[in-house]
Amino acid sequence: MTWYFFYMRSFKMKSLMNLAFFGSGLLFLSCYHGECGCTPTPPPPYSISGRLTNSQGAPLTGVEVSAVSLIKPDALRQPPVGVLSSHTKTLSDQDGRYTLHVSLGAIRVFSRPVVGSVVYSARVSPELKFDDSRPLISGLDFVFTSTPASAIGGTISPIRNSNQDDDLSLSQIHTIDGIDYEYLLSNQKPSLSGSTERFLFPLQSGGSYYLFLSRSETTGTHAQSGTARSLFTLPEGNTSDVTLAVK
Repeated sequence: MTWYFFYMRSFKMKSLMNLAFFGSGLLFLSCYHGECGCTPTPPPPYSISGRLTNSQGAPLTGVEVSAVSLIKPDALRQPPVGVLSSHTKTLSDQDGRYTLHVSLGAIRVFSRPVVGSVVYSARVSPELKFDDSRPLISGLDFVFTSTPASAIGGTISPIRNSNQDDDLSLSQIHTIDGIDYEYLLSNQKPSLSGSTERFLFPLQSGGSYYLFLSRSETTGTHAQSGTARSLFTLPEGNTSDVTLAVK
């Protein structure tokens, strides 16, 4: 009988110890994934820094700089172009200096300065690779050349009705290693005046662009009711006149 109680007591102690060990393992896993309410440990950040100047050596202030990665085109995507996907952004300081903090192991740096009414041609860096032995890249400087300002404008046909909403996006196309990639520049709601629906994107540089319009219903399930797209080349110093036909 004494042996029996000793065995049962030992069994219970082992079971409790196993349960405690299992529970602590679950707690560790949940904390690692941030499910316990605590803040998970972030990955070690990598940093890129540099300076933006114009061709006269003057700093470019307040210019957006992005860390981007390349998403190659899908064969079914129209138009068949890839995407310059932005992960983090910053603005250059008074001296034209910038610092980007990233967690990816391979990125590129992209910038397309517009300072006041002066437009500069976009630049994309070669691919930059990081690891624990190379967590910081400094001195990634860009010298930008100004270009005659262009504008992208046009009309939409047919115009939206009172129960519809239009969202228009503008992307610029950049060719990298022989493959075309689009970089999203801005979105806008086209203006409606009487029987005309118009849009205008001022202060653009010359190059290839992609316009995409999505029309949706403002009632019910807000379903998409039509789209329009245009892929075109904009000469330097010109204003385009694009007609987007919604189908």
